[in-house]
Amino acid sequence: MATRLNVAQHGRHSPNIILLSEFRARDIDIDVDRGDIGDDGYEPLAEMMHEVAQELATDSVLAAWHETDDQPRIMFVSGAGEPGSSAERDLIAAAKVAAAKSTPVCHTPPADETGGSTMVTARIPASDGVATVTITVRPRVAGAYGDPCDVGTRLAAMVKPFFRLWSLRSRAMARIQGLTSAINSSDVGTLLVNGHGELVFVNAAAELMLARNDGIRRAGSILSATRLADTMRLQAAIEHVFSGSAPRDGSMAEAPVVALQRKTGRPLLAVIVPSESHGAGHDDVAAVVRVFDPDRDLDTLLAPVCRLYALSPVEARLACLLAGSVSLTDAAVQMRVQEQTARSYLKQIFLKTDTNRQAELVALLLKSAVRAAPHCRTTLI
Repeated sequence: MATRLNVAQHGRHSPNIILLSEFRARDIDIDVDRGDIGDDGYEPLAEMMHEVAQELATDSVLAAWHETDDQPRIMFVSGAGEPGSSAERDLIAAAKVAAAKSTPVCHTPPADETGGSTMVTARIPASDGVATVTITVRPRVAGAYGDPCDVGTRLAAMVKPFFRLWSLRSRAMARIQGLTSAINSSDVGTLLVNGHGELVFVNAAAELMLARNDGIRRAGSILSATRLADTMRLQAAIEHVFSGSAPRDGSMAEAPVVALQRKTGRPLLAVIVPSESHGAGHDDVAAVVRVFDPDRDLDTLLAPVCRLYALSPVEARLACLLAGSVSLTDAAVQMRVQEQTARSYLKQIFLKTDTNRQAELVALLLKSAVRAAPHCRTTLI
C-alpha cells in the first residue's frame, strides 16, 4: 500500500489535506494542550493506522480531525485514497457524516450494489472536536473480516484506547516542550544531570557557556570544569546532593555553590539544587545545576528599567556602569566627560528613580534587572 502521513508536496494534494508541518503549526491534536509536539508525536499514529490496515485487511485507512462543519483535517491516509482521487473524496465524505453523528461506529454502504466497498468509521469524541478513523471493507471478500458490523466493532476496540493514550502522550509532550522553552528563555545556564554527573539536558545559555570551554565544559557526557580542582568539587557537590535525603521538617534543602575559575574574568558560580524526585536511571535527573556569570553584560539586563524611569541614553550608560561596580570617577573617564558632568547626570538619575544614594540606586537597578536569554531583545511597552 502507498502511505502518506501529511507529507505531500505543495500543490499536489487536495485542499483539505495539510502538510505535517502545517498540521503542527495549527496545533491540531486530540484533547491536549496546544503546542508543537514534534514529528515523533505522530509516529505512533502512523504505526497504529498501519496495524489497523493489516489486522482488518482493509483497502485504505483515513484518520481525520473535525472541529467544525468545514472540511476535516487529515492526520493520516494510506492505501487507495490517493490525493484528489474519488476514493479520497469518498473517505472524507464518510468521515464527515460519521463526525456529525453520535453513534460510535458508522457504516456507509457502497454506491453500487455489485460488490463495492463499504466504508466503516469509528468516531472518537474529544472536548474540542471529533477524531474519526475510516476504512474500506469489501463484504464479499472471503475471510473473517468480511462483515462490516464485525469490522466496525473491531475497529472501535482498536482505535479508541489508542487515541486516549495518544492524547495523554501528546499532552505530556506539549508540556515538556513548554517547560523546555521556558528554561531556554532564561539567561541563567541550566543543566540537568543524573547521579553520575552525566548531562541529561542543557539549556541555550548553558550551551553558550560550554562552547566557550572556559569555566565549565563537557568531558564526553560528563559535566566538568576547566580546572581539575574545580571538577572534583563540582562532582563532589553533585554526588552530595544526589545522596542526601530531602529534609522532612520543612527546612530548606541544601544547595552547595561551587566557584568555577576561568582564564579571564570572574569565576562562574554554579549552584547545585537537588531534584524533587530522582531515580538512579541514566535519564533520571538527580540534580539541577544553575550557572551564573558575574561578568554578564548589564546593559541588556538594565535596559528595560532604564526606560521605565525615562533615563536618557547618557544617564542609562552611567547607571549601568555604576551597577557594574565602576566608580563615578572611572565612569566619567569611560564616558569621556568631566567628573562634575557625571555628577550632574547622577543627580538627575536620583531624581528620576526616587533614590538618594548611589548604593540605593545600584540596589534598585539590580533588583529590577530583567533576566532573559542572550538571544532575546527586551522591549518595554
